[in-house]
Amino acid sequence: MQLKSRIAELENDVKTLSSRLEEQAQLMSEKEQHQSQAFVDEISDVRRQLESALLKLQDYESTNKILQGDVVRTKQALDLKASEIERWKKDVARLERENTVLIEQHRYKLEELTIDVASMKKSKRGADLNTVASQLFKETLGTYAQHEKHLKEEIERLRKLSDADVGNKNLSSISSNSLKKKIRDFTMTVQQKLEADRTRLLTRAIVAEELLRQHTHGQQMTVESPRSHKRARTADSVDAVADGSVLVFEATTTAPVNIAVIKYWGKRSEALMLPTNSSLSLTLDQDQLQSKTSVRVLSAEIGAGSRNPDAARLWLNGKEEKLSGRVRNLLSTMRKLRADKESSDSTLPRIADSVLHVASVNNFPTAAGLASSASGLACLAFAVDAALEIGLSREQISALARLGSGSACRSLFGGFVAWDMGEKSDGSDSVARQVASETHWPQMRALILVASALQKEMPSTAGMQTTVETSPLLQHRIKSVVPERMNAIEKAILSRDFDSFAEITMRDSNQFHAVCLDTFPPIFYLNHVSHRVIALITKYNEVKSKLTGRKYTAAYTFDAGPNAVLYLLDEDVEEVFRLVNAFFPHSHGAGSVDEYYGLCSQFLKTPTKSQTESDSKLKDEIQKSVKPFEEKDGLKRMIFSKIGDGPRVLGKGSEGRNVSLLDEAGFPKK
Repeated sequence: MQLKSRIAELENDVKTLSSRLEEQAQLMSEKEQHQSQAFVDEISDVRRQLESALLKLQDYESTNKILQGDVVRTKQALDLKASEIERWKKDVARLERENTVLIEQHRYKLEELTIDVASMKKSKRGADLNTVASQLFKETLGTYAQHEKHLKEEIERLRKLSDADVGNKNLSSISSNSLKKKIRDFTMTVQQKLEADRTRLLTRAIVAEELLRQHTHGQQMTVESPRSHKRARTADSVDAVADGSVLVFEATTTAPVNIAVIKYWGKRSEALMLPTNSSLSLTLDQDQLQSKTSVRVLSAEIGAGSRNPDAARLWLNGKEEKLSGRVRNLLSTMRKLRADKESSDSTLPRIADSVLHVASVNNFPTAAGLASSASGLACLAFAVDAALEIGLSREQISALARLGSGSACRSLFGGFVAWDMGEKSDGSDSVARQVASETHWPQMRALILVASALQKEMPSTAGMQTTVETSPLLQHRIKSVVPERMNAIEKAILSRDFDSFAEITMRDSNQFHAVCLDTFPPIFYLNHVSHRVIALITKYNEVKSKLTGRKYTAAYTFDAGPNAVLYLLDEDVEEVFRLVNAFFPHSHGAGSVDEYYGLCSQFLKTPTKSQTESDSKLKDEIQKSVKPFEEKDGLKRMIFSKIGDGPRVLGKGSEGRNVSLLDEAGFPKK
């Protein structure tokens, strides 16, 4: 009984303990669950903090990249600014040098005038003329002093502006375009004032000299300056020699057109005509495309102002034209070279300051994108050298021709010619060189499709300046594209690799006109005829390559104008001509057949049966993409040319009168 009772008690204790354990377990489970939930919440909170930190880190990295980019761009801008300031300082130094030369010229004239006035004062009968000449002398002296003072002030102001700009690293306060405009405006203003003052000074000196000369000859003054004796001997020696015969200083020359395949567009120095990139061209046969120029040195007694170093008259295609600043600069430089030669040889006739008459004609449209300025200025420099008997080398004349028109330097050589841009600020290493002669690749030909004979709306000089100032693409072209293409195309020429030559030529033409379109506002040189020619040649090359295995048969290129120049090999000329003629048939408005075709008339013969079949297949295939040109105002002319030589002298002195453009009196022949 007791045992049962004890067992019952133990069972009760077990139940009680179990109940307590269950309660305790339940309490422990609730606590653990609570702790677990708290832990989960803490982990979630940490995760949110980590995600927030990660987002902030990403923002920091993005901001850091932007800041790094800003730092790089800022450094590049500062480097560019420093480079620009350095160039501006060099321009200032150049202006100072030019001003020094001009001042010396003024002083020379003033010294000469002083001698003449002093001479006149010794004449008792020269009172009236003495008063006039003295007044002119005072005005000239005053103008010179005023000009010199103003120019020094302007240069000093510009120097301070440049120095201040170099020290200012806060780009936000610097307007690069504004500074460029200030420098450009300043340079143009100074150059204009130099030219205007120089002209006024020379004119006044000439008037005073003429008054003194007339008084001296009329009144037989007994006192003459040493310079007057020299001038009198100069005037006599221009035309006559001791035996009574006439010594004629005249030359007639021709110079060729050159068409670039790597284009020159933009100048790093307007004054020295230094390009922003190198270029390469082919010289065309001047029997087909030429500028012809005659230069005559007139007697010092012909025409007013005959002792003016700038005294010259120019007739272009029969019409008298005003001398441009570049032409004046070219003539002045070449006169100086002749004067230096005279000063070292007393036996030479004194013709450096005599009047020059210049007549020039082009046998192709002027200013229509066929490089008329290049051939014209090359011909002028070549003719002046021959007429004044300076005796310069082709390389030296090329450097002078560049002062008149940049690409003119390439027309002084035949064949394939490169113009290296150079790096020196004085332009001494910016020279033209012959890559290969005209006989190197005898199969090379050019077919020119004249789409317009009118002058272009945007002259090249103005277009270049706008592009340099506004086109980002030009900077990429200058730094990254042209250097590689120059190397590649020279290799293609030397190895006579037409496929490489053609592709480089077309790509560079395309990019040149893309740069013009990237200019702001954009420049449009191509027209609807040009676009159709590009489409035709592109499709022709595509179709032809499937038949021959050659990648290209013809290559197009366009200068600053709508006229296409197709480079191709002699064996393909007839077929390409027939193709172009089929898609651009001769129209009534294009003039006579002889005028329209010229030398291309030789390809108008009836094609053979096989040629007809081949042409028909080509035309049918091409017409799937390109339609024949049926609108009005298509091609105006077709010109065929081979690669040619450099300038030629046709005649000199009196023996060259039969080829001269000037008559006996020194004026254009009727």
